[in-house]
Amino acid sequence: MARLRRLLRDAGRAEDEVAISVTAPVVVTKTPASPRPLLHGTPDEVAGDLRQYQALGIRNFNVNLPGADVAQQSEAMDQFMREVVPLVA
Repeated sequence: MARLRRLLRDAGRAEDEVAISVTAPVVVTKTPASPRPLLHGTPDEVAGDLRQYQALGIRNFNVNLPGADVAQQSEAMDQFMREVVPLVA
């Protein structure tokens, strides 16, 4: 992030002209695991990871949710919205 900010300054561009996005798989589980990949874990753990990204200045998240079919992906999306998003916003 520091390098990106420096490159923007060097190019004469304002930081708010660039929206930084993260795309990553997200897996919400019932129990914590250690060690665990970022954005994999309990709702509290995943929300904590998202807050760390926010602290770096990232505001756009493209989450890849698990599911072999539309019904499973829809359930994963509902769970993410119910259990994770309220902990981040």
